[in-house]
Amino acid sequence: MTCNSHLWTVLLLVCCGVGTSDARYIYIHPFWVWIQPEDVSVVSVDTKRDLNGRLHHTNQFKTDAMVVRRGQEFLLDVKLSTTFDPSLHSISLELRTGSRPNTYERTLIKIPMVKYLDKIKWGMRIVGKSDSTLQLKINIPARCLIANYELRIVNNLRKVLYTHKQPVYILFNPWSTEDEVYMPNASHLEEYVLNDQGVLFQGSANHISPLRWYFGQFEKISLESAFALLSTTKIRERDTARDISRRIAALVNSNDERGVLQGRWGSDFTGGTEPWAWTGSPAILEEYTKTKQPVKYGQCWNFCGLTTTLLRVVGIPTRAISNFNSAHDTDGNCTYDRFYDQNGEFLSRMSRDSTWNFHCWSDAWMERPDLPPGYGGWQAVDGTPQERSNGRYQTGPAPLRAIKEGNVKLKHDVRFLFAEVNADTVYWSRLSPDQEFRPIRVDRKLIGQNISTKAIGREQYRRVDITEDYKYPEGSALELITSQRALHLTNNKIVSDTVDDLKYSLYAQNEVMVGKDVVLRLHIKNTAVNNRNVQIMVGGHVLTYNGIAIKKLPMRKTHEMVHRQTDTYHTVSFAASQYLSLLKQSPRLRFHVFSSCSETSQIYVTETIVTLGRPELVFEQLPSYWKKGEELRFTVRVQNPLRLELTDCVLWLDGNIMESRLSLPQRNIPANSFHQVNIALVPQYEGRKNMIVTFSSKQLGGFRGSSFIDIRS
Repeated sequence: MTCNSHLWTVLLLVCCGVGTSDARYIYIHPFWVWIQPEDVSVVSVDTKRDLNGRLHHTNQFKTDAMVVRRGQEFLLDVKLSTTFDPSLHSISLELRTGSRPNTYERTLIKIPMVKYLDKIKWGMRIVGKSDSTLQLKINIPARCLIANYELRIVNNLRKVLYTHKQPVYILFNPWSTEDEVYMPNASHLEEYVLNDQGVLFQGSANHISPLRWYFGQFEKISLESAFALLSTTKIRERDTARDISRRIAALVNSNDERGVLQGRWGSDFTGGTEPWAWTGSPAILEEYTKTKQPVKYGQCWNFCGLTTTLLRVVGIPTRAISNFNSAHDTDGNCTYDRFYDQNGEFLSRMSRDSTWNFHCWSDAWMERPDLPPGYGGWQAVDGTPQERSNGRYQTGPAPLRAIKEGNVKLKHDVRFLFAEVNADTVYWSRLSPDQEFRPIRVDRKLIGQNISTKAIGREQYRRVDITEDYKYPEGSALELITSQRALHLTNNKIVSDTVDDLKYSLYAQNEVMVGKDVVLRLHIKNTAVNNRNVQIMVGGHVLTYNGIAIKKLPMRKTHEMVHRQTDTYHTVSFAASQYLSLLKQSPRLRFHVFSSCSETSQIYVTETIVTLGRPELVFEQLPSYWKKGEELRFTVRVQNPLRLELTDCVLWLDGNIMESRLSLPQRNIPANSFHQVNIALVPQYEGRKNMIVTFSSKQLGGFRGSSFIDIRS
């Protein structure tokens, strides 16, 4: 360029390719001088909560924060201090999470302005303008880190123009084919991601009863708690659905990292809440957040409810599972071993394995790229602290296919879960103290019965049997092959079936209501061609629901001649007084028959479990619908089935009809009588709402009831 040295010639140039598109220089002979781009400020940001919520299936979350799902675009309206001119102004977005955000760990995300959005990359583009407001569309790639982020708007010099007050939560997206938790069935998504009401199942294999649970994944406390827990986790331990589900399994219990809930399976719940008094996850999370201490106390269904809630919060499709006659294999040999001495006494010190009448855990839906092809889909995840896995009390995720096929070496904890649903029960005994214990009977059908989950549908609370998701039909060739594979991989030997010409069965004549005597029916079948002289011993124990013996019941002994090829029946009774003092432990009764034959030296053992039923709480004077914002009054009827007074009585009310759980202390309830509880509340939300009530006292707890009501504007 030629310039008169005596003249100042000023030339304004826009330098493309140097700095950013709005970089400006001024030429004042003989120098180029940098001129700061015209600054712009951000007046406000509209996160389009309702629109984004509908598009991302997050509009049910009770929060003012933005909640979106990865693998999808969302919209923002940004109001500036002046009309946006791309030749003069520059803005971009940043998302930051954690104490030290950085691009390497993907905790610092810089979102550039682009002409076209690429679904596998971060990017934003202007899709509309209105005066000084920009309408932006932002793409979230499907491999984005699941986290709560701080949203910033910056200029080209990284100067912060705006920081959003509320966090931005980014969840898994089971609606996106690019996401590892993609689930193609719409009704399954509605149930396993969006349904905040559920039911678990409890009792015994012969007497299954529903247990309503409020998952409440859209409550503000559930959302904030899930991400607060994940924020304590290293990034490498929360990079995939597998990682996150495993961490949540560890963090819902307090055994290692002072997580949410402290387990207790005894009778003393002093200083805390009895496990059966909890009816939903939000109430537990509220107490945990308030006290900053593990909540006292929980048992398996509480851990299952919490795990299901937290996994649904972050967007992983999850269902709650109940397994009946669930084995706890302590030595990892994939069998459930029971030892009896020659006198028919159960040897608890040798029988370290146990069975839970029922045990609850969660199934989470995800891909498993860390395993051979075909092991994606449902994965068992259990937050109940039973055994350590990699140094922590956590179980899963374990592919259901691996459990079903006995591939017990696959990750994570397939061996433990296989035993829970498919271990052979091996009874061991001996004829005299100087002999070795030997297997006397194998029961291949006891463990893993009626594996259950809730039917699909918001108001479908019926039980669906999914046992065949976990195991092949009992007695089938495939089931035998599976057991042999599991035992081979654990260096255990399969125990052959014994041939017995005397067979016994023991069962309760009816479901036993708490406070009543237990009447057992003993059936003896002699298939031999000769008569048999047998010694029969019937005994039992009072158990906690997870199979721990807390009291021995008196042994009944008899000698009998059982005639050839005949059936003989006996009735055996045990008085209610044998278990009444232990009702606070929600006990079950396990009875066994131990028999020895003098002619053949055969020993036979069989067991049965009796669950004690409780009266259901009954709603009265409850209308089918009510008006939002008006006081609703109704009553709940409580029955005392015992021949003694109930004291220190409390009724709890929970559900999505209310902001938080109510605790209502009650007067003493006389023996064998009814009591009415008057309740008044003001519904604040419209829609089909659920109420769950539970009752407890010093002497007896675990009474439950539930009902629906339509709340209208």
